[in-house]
Amino acid sequence: MDAGRCISFLTIELKDGMPLDLRPAVGNWVFGCDICQIVCPWNRFASVEGDAALGAAAMRQDTSRPRLVDQVLLTSENFSSTFRVSPIRRARPAGYRRNAIVALGNNGGPEALQALDEAVSDPEPMIREHAAWAIGQIQTRAQKLD
Repeated sequence: MDAGRCISFLTIELKDGMPLDLRPAVGNWVFGCDICQIVCPWNRFASVEGDAALGAAAMRQDTSRPRLVDQVLLTSENFSSTFRVSPIRRARPAGYRRNAIVALGNNGGPEALQALDEAVSDPEPMIREHAAWAIGQIQTRAQKLD
């Protein structure tokens, strides 16, 4: 298995730009994926109930399903305050924003273009490059529908 192609690696550990050929495979995952936990044969021995402290009940309601468009323009300060007690902070602000941009590039519609247009002017080169890619993806999908 090539760990460099793992969605969790790409969305959490990778600190640089995401390779073009892997962006579509990330789909709408913004942080990790847990697919390996679902398909792992060893997990058949795990308790169905799991650990309540780690489960969905313990998730912060305001961060469990954020609007991706809002995440694209998240400031470092807002990232830090929103995710201060969350493992999401491991992705760092630029990585998290990159992931939201890739997810929008894969699944977003015209409603995402305003935020992505703003991100194209971001001081961070990685954000600018990913935003330009996402805009192209959304425009290509729109043209295919016309």
